Amino acid sequence: MSIKIEVLLLAKKVGLEETFTKATETISSFAKRMKSFSKEWKDVATVITGVQSAMHIADRAFHAVIGPLVAASKASLAFSRSIAEVQTIMGSSSVSMKIMRDQVLETSKAFGQAPTTEAKALYQAISSGAKAGAEAQNVLHAANLLAVGGLTDVFTTTDALTTVLASFGLNMEQYAIPVADMFFETVRLGKTDVQQLSQFIGQTAATASTAGISMEEMFGVLAAGSIAIGDVRKTTTFLAQAISNIVDPSSEAQKEALRLGIAFDYQSLKAKGLVNILKEMSSSSRFTADSISKLFGAVEARKLIAALIADDLQRANEYTSQIGKAAGAATQATNIMQREGSEQLRRLDSDWETIKISLGDFIT
Repeated sequence: MSIKIEVLLLAKKVGLEETFTKATETISSFAKRMKSFSKEWKDVATVITGVQSAMHIADRAFHAVIGPLVAASKASLAFSRSIAEVQTIMGSSSVSMKIMRDQVLETSKAFGQAPTTEAKALYQAISSGAKAGAEAQNVLHAANLLAVGGLTDVFTTTDALTTVLASFGLNMEQYAIPVADMFFETVRLGKTDVQQLSQFIGQTAATASTAGISMEEMFGVLAAGSIAIGDVRKTTTFLAQAISNIVDPSSEAQKEALRLGIAFDYQSLKAKGLVNILKEMSSSSRFTADSISKLFGAVEARKLIAALIADDLQRANEYTSQIGKAAGAATQATNIMQREGSEQLRRLDSDWETIKISLGDFIT
């Protein structure tokens, strides 16, 4: 017998048959309502899921359209800010902001460096003494040759070029590219790269120019010394110390120079050059192993001098001569690198950045 029948019979005995029947009907009605509600809830859930899906699609569409526009606006504003920073140091220059923007974008397109990086490099050039306009643009062009051919960034090379040009008091428009050529020839001949040489050339350039040493000889000795020493950072430091020891000789150095029968001071260094001074020193019949330590008080300088005279200064002489004939070295290196796949990809990145800036200019 089912439980329902047993409960019904019991309800009859106690006089609750009618109550039990009503309760059963109520429960049955509630069950039907719950079943209907469940179906309705499933329909609502289906609608909600559809709405969520539509909202997700709309969100993706929104970001697909708005995202690039926001990126373009940011690129345009960042570039405009960089150009505005350049204008703050231009003084009374008549170069307009539009012309400057167009020139920087054109340079970026030609060399594949980011437009904002180009603008920062231009700022560096002008702040280092280049006149806004043709002179600064020529420095930027030379720095880009050095950066692309030397696999580094244009800001670093701009800093290095302007440091050397300013140290030797050279016209930046006229000598920017020749100095870039000397940089490349030094890298080709010596044991270094453009990044390292750019980073450490500053102190040596200032010391060499003050002593009257030519750029050709400075770069030639650096190239030869970097091979002998094996570290261009140390070589630049050792060379600056060696020059300082000759410019301001100690009393012991003066006595040794007199004994050797050579001139060892600023005037002779300026007139003859470093290599010739060292040649006279090492070829003296009275020259001994102790002569170097007596003439050069700086221990580091002695290492470089000993290394240079080990081959009778042949490498230093040869490299100085070659660096003086380095015209076209920067352009040649850049042309080679621009054919490489990685460089072409970088130029595509730069082109895309330029497109974003142009779009951002239009919508802002």
